[in-house]
Amino acid sequence: MSRGDVILVQFPHPSGARGKKRPAVVVQSDAYAGHVRTVVCAEVTTNLTMASDAACLFIDLTTPEGKATGLLTESVVSCLLLVLVYEDTVSQVLGTLSPALLARLDNCLQGGAGPALSSPHGSSGDQSVMSNRECGDDCGATAAS
Repeated sequence: MSRGDVILVQFPHPSGARGKKRPAVVVQSDAYAGHVRTVVCAEVTTNLTMASDAACLFIDLTTPEGKATGLLTESVVSCLLLVLVYEDTVSQVLGTLSPALLARLDNCLQGGAGPALSSPHGSSGDQSVMSNRECGDDCGATAAS
């Protein structure tokens, strides 16, 4: 598995309950592939209510990039719900994010994680979280006027 792969996995419920099998996107660095038996991934949902949020990536299936994900319906990758799963719980790789979608996902991860990831030096310092205006189309966000 590689960063940006869209996978089908037993995704745990935030409450700790068993959860259900659903798509997710691998967000873990490829540097850890083969070294650890776990994978950090982001939830994929068909609930589009957060599609314009700075921490969410809208997947439009009418585009070639969207079709390459292997998803069946328009979806949102939520960088607000990241989980650690064991590699052996991944049922299959459905598709992958294009380099452009992966770059947009990086911006959404920064939007969801806050200043620690938004700063070029990994600390909040004088840097602020990327606003919706800065993130703009990168996260599917609608810039405020």
